[in-house]
Amino acid sequence: MINYFNMGGSSYDRDVGRGSSSGSFYSGGTSSAGSKKALGRTNQDSSTSAYERTVRSEKESPIVVALDVTGSNIEFARIVYDKAPMLFGQIEQQGYLKDFDICFTGIGDAYSDRAPLQVADFNWGKALDGELKKLFLEGNGGGQRKETYELAAYFFANNCEMPNAKLPFFLFIGDEAPYPRLRRDIAQEQLGVSLGEDIDTKKVFADLYKKFNGNVFFLHNPYCGSQQSSHSSGDTSEIKQEWAEYLGRGNAEKIIPIHEEKSVVDVILGTIAMVTRTRDLGSYSTDLVARGQTDTRVANVRSSLSGLEGALVPYAGGVNLPVKKGGTARKSGGRKL
Repeated sequence: MINYFNMGGSSYDRDVGRGSSSGSFYSGGTSSAGSKKALGRTNQDSSTSAYERTVRSEKESPIVVALDVTGSNIEFARIVYDKAPMLFGQIEQQGYLKDFDICFTGIGDAYSDRAPLQVADFNWGKALDGELKKLFLEGNGGGQRKETYELAAYFFANNCEMPNAKLPFFLFIGDEAPYPRLRRDIAQEQLGVSLGEDIDTKKVFADLYKKFNGNVFFLHNPYCGSQQSSHSSGDTSEIKQEWAEYLGRGNAEKIIPIHEEKSVVDVILGTIAMVTRTRDLGSYSTDLVARGQTDTRVANVRSSLSGLEGALVPYAGGVNLPVKKGGTARKSGGRKL
């Protein structure tokens, strides 16, 4: 019998939190009581400060999971905690990546929050629990359809060392858009960096995109989360358009909609598996079934990843790597999507 609740393998042996019925966005409840306790900090852990700091990964595939920890997205952070053993364990056990570690990051709004950027260390296995527990779910945000995602993007484009990286990943999870410019006073206050002048957010994201070999994704939660209003659908569409501008023309497939709250880790895993070409959407769906996901969950995840599937060229010449349309694959290492 498959153990659906302990999927981290010997290196990360913690239950992942019991499942709920699939269907609506908030399918059968949300995170566990254990995650609420584990992520119950009331202030920022000083070790997560980004001020005059650099983080480092020695792995070939560093993964950054950047969580919006403002009010409408707190449950996503808790769900990621609940399912972190599955996230790590499935990458390892299914062979989606061979040499990886993970950095969890908390994003808020530097215009209003006490802790607008929190950066844990890259880590591996069971130690990831400790990194996640450092995050302060401030639950604030400015309420104007924007958070300072550009601050996190600048930090990782400039203050993240990955000397051995061949196929890194950066995944934002949130429901709002970046501000159009990174203000120099915010960069000084939060990062200890003297910019001289404000920087266009398009430039910031272009640098991040280059640093992570093009593997930068926005997992898009419907705007306002559980507070969805009659105009939230329009807001969600406009936010998607803004992200499309920042990620660059021709990268719409990197904005991945979340159709069911508890599917977020399934979508992260599918994104990694498909970009590495260890799975296509069909074979990844088989993995979902094998780990006990419902038909509705599988359908929701397939819908989320359908755009990404369409952007990937099928295997060619036996090369098991992602190939951008009109491009060619390198014989060693990964190629960006």
